[in-house]
Amino acid sequence: MISDEVLVQLLADGHFHSGEKLAMELNVSRTAVWKKLKKLLTLGLVVDSVKGKGYRLSQPVELLSKDRIKHHLSEGSCAAINNLILLPIVDSTNSYLLNETKTQRVLSKATICLAEYQSAGRGRRGRQWVSPYGSNLYLSIDWQFDSGVAALEGLSLAVGVGVARALSSLNLPDITLKWPNDILLNSRKLGGVLIEVVGDHAGPCRAIVGVGVNVGMPDQTLDIDQPWIDLKSVCEGVSRNELAAALINQLTEVLVSFESKGLKPYIKEWRQLDAFKDRLVNVTSGNSVVTGICCGIADNGALVVDVDGVKRNMHGGELSLRLNNES
Repeated sequence: MISDEVLVQLLADGHFHSGEKLAMELNVSRTAVWKKLKKLLTLGLVVDSVKGKGYRLSQPVELLSKDRIKHHLSEGSCAAINNLILLPIVDSTNSYLLNETKTQRVLSKATICLAEYQSAGRGRRGRQWVSPYGSNLYLSIDWQFDSGVAALEGLSLAVGVGVARALSSLNLPDITLKWPNDILLNSRKLGGVLIEVVGDHAGPCRAIVGVGVNVGMPDQTLDIDQPWIDLKSVCEGVSRNELAAALINQLTEVLVSFESKGLKPYIKEWRQLDAFKDRLVNVTSGNSVVTGICCGIADNGALVVDVDGVKRNMHGGELSLRLNNES
């Protein structure tokens, strides 16, 4: 039986490959190849078919490689990591590590999971995270905190700073951050952070830190309910493997620091990257909408909004922040 991964590997270069040659290399019938090519559409890949030339992916893909990622890891990251897992297809990298956490003994080092495709990728507040095969970066880190859930306030903001640093280390375009967990480029969503915590409020706990970054969305990507952008649209030759390593390097450094120092070392940098500072915003919670001027973040990571001259600190997982002129 042909695996999706093997077929994508053959087509990854973006060149045309005849059905006959693909069938020969895979040792199957051309009918079997055709059926598998049709399935690639369900994985978010666009396949071009031209009579006399064969089949190709509409854009080349760089598949993840454990060796290539490890080659770019810092000594600090290597020391902090217990396991680096690459999966071709998973429901979501966060869910995978959450399930692993239920069965494994407590580890003193991090487990990192990356996937080529997520069938049920999740964003904040249960939103779908569109995750086409081999196109973007889907990464989760399982990290133990001895200080407990109560000490993790503001972690998503520190992680956002880590993502910004990772992109900067690869000389990629400057990004901005939207409270509490969005990564923006040119005012459009480039990526996001999803943190899920398992454990005691005051005792040891494990945080699953998920990060998604749009690297090269297929041209026919649909069903995204907000303005988005990917790295390929603003710069050429972004390596998914190098970006994965840069994220791991920066995020492990952030997580080590956060355990002992909390959000404090990241507040100034986050404020400098704040996309909504001094702008008129709507903050929605359920059916309630508060309109005011965004004043940035408080020292504990809460969103600060000036409502009719009164500054209000707002925080909570169900809040939604948008510019006042957004629909």
